[in-house]
Amino acid sequence: MKLFTSRLILATAALALLIGVTFFLMRQRDMPDEASLIERRSPTQDLDVDSIDRVEIQRPGSSKIVLEKTSDGFRMKEPLEVGIEPNAAESLLRRLASLEIDSVAATKERFHERLEIDDSRAIALRLFSDGTLLHDLRIGAYRSQTTMIREAGSEIVLAARNNLRSLADRGVDELRDKAIFNVDSSKIRALEFHGPDRALRFIRSDAEEDFVADEGVTIEQYNPSTLRSRALTLARLRAIGFANEDADPNELGLDPPRARVVMELEGGERHELAIGGEESRGIYVQRVVEPPVYVLPKATAERMMPDREELESERTEGSQGSD
Repeated sequence: MKLFTSRLILATAALALLIGVTFFLMRQRDMPDEASLIERRSPTQDLDVDSIDRVEIQRPGSSKIVLEKTSDGFRMKEPLEVGIEPNAAESLLRRLASLEIDSVAATKERFHERLEIDDSRAIALRLFSDGTLLHDLRIGAYRSQTTMIREAGSEIVLAARNNLRSLADRGVDELRDKAIFNVDSSKIRALEFHGPDRALRFIRSDAEEDFVADEGVTIEQYNPSTLRSRALTLARLRAIGFANEDADPNELGLDPPRARVVMELEGGERHELAIGGEESRGIYVQRVVEPPVYVLPKATAERMMPDREELESERTEGSQGSD
């Protein structure tokens, strides 16, 4: 009798537990998911791009980058005071203003590290207007064509469509203006190429004419297209990087340079480029008497200082000049 009573009690308890678990699961099934209750609204949905006059970017392990709007557009103020690529800041702001939220990626802080949006891994992006902080954002991982984004102090992580991280995750050299020259090639009236064993000058009177060798330079089998292509390249010359700001010009091969290129424009305005030593990325160049020192692709730099072999078929033996 006692055994029967014990078994009955155990069976009753088990049944009650089963009913309780079933009720709990059914209730959980009917309850809305926490993420589904969160509005899928971009924190920058109402961003007025034109009102933003300061952008701060803090990448993990890097110095803070500060971009400020001037009358000529945004410029970098920290860690260097330099120009930046045209529309670099504007493209980031436009992307933020047009963000579309795909889903809610997380609602708890414990998931932040996995999504690379915790404070130690995320990119901090702060937008200011007239000294007021309007948005303090964290940009996390880019996965499955969405970028993790949250507001500072919030546990909620939103998955935004498209790659926002690539626009925010740009270092100083990537943001800096890489235009060495930016002139109208049709205004070029003379090109000079100076080196240890030569000084070549080519001229033209207007944009419709081909460059011809200047007085004192005799060229055989001259191909005008070689000068036209060089003029086009030089007019819109762009770097791929920069030397360190504190680098010694002697160590960079720029004092003295190994070659010089001069571009003379209509009206007599002259632009001179010094060509220096080589490094892993390319060759150091500098606008004469003007910082910074750029890095130019090796192939491009070599076109600006044609060697003797390239010119032998174009020049007579008696036409070698000296700088």
